[in-house]
Amino acid sequence: MADAPSLQQTLTKATDGLLFISESEHPFSFFEWADYTGKRLAGSAVLTLLNKPPDTPIEKQRLSDFFKPATDMQDWFGEEEKATVQQFEALKKTLTQQLTNIQVFRLGKVDIDIYIAGKTPQDHWAGLSTKVIET
Repeated sequence: MADAPSLQQTLTKATDGLLFISESEHPFSFFEWADYTGKRLAGSAVLTLLNKPPDTPIEKQRLSDFFKPATDMQDWFGEEEKATVQQFEALKKTLTQQLTNIQVFRLGKVDIDIYIAGKTPQDHWAGLSTKVIET
C-alpha cells in the first residue's frame, strides 16, 4: 500500500496549472508555519510569521468570498472557462477537506499578497499563497 500523499503534495496537485486571475495572473504556492501552533491565527501573528512590518495593511476574508470570482459560472463560458471554474471548485473542496479553521488574509494594497491558512491534522498552520493586483 502506498503512503498517503503529504498535504503539500495534495495542495500542489490541486493547484496544478491554476492561476488566480485579478488584474494579473499568479500561481499558488504551498506554505507551512510548523512552529506556530496557536489555536487562532490573528493578523498580527501572520505579519510576524511573514516578517512584515506591523503597520502592513491586512484584512481577513472568508474562503467563499475569496473564491467567488473564480467559481462564479457564467452562461457564456466556453469549455475551457467551465473547466477552470470546476478546478477552482475542486481546490476549494480540497482545502476544506485537508484543513480546518481556514482563514484568508490579504496583505497590502493594490499589490496584495494572499494567504489561505488553516490548521493541519498535526495542529499547525499551512495553506496556499498567491497574489492579486487590484487598482
